Amino acid sequence: TRETEGVKGATILDGLKLWFGDDRVEGLYQRQIDAEKHDRLRHQHITSLVV
Repeated sequence: TRETEGVKGATILDGLKLWFGDDRVEGLYQRQIDAEKHDRLRHQHITSLVV
């Protein structure tokens, strides 16, 4: 079910936090999110230049 998947995901994340430290894991996730945002913005910019 969806509930157990959520718990499983949280457990993996908690494990990573225990292993690497909370700040480091949070930082990695934030960097990934920022990179995805950046790519999307860059793609929009290129598209608007083409048009």
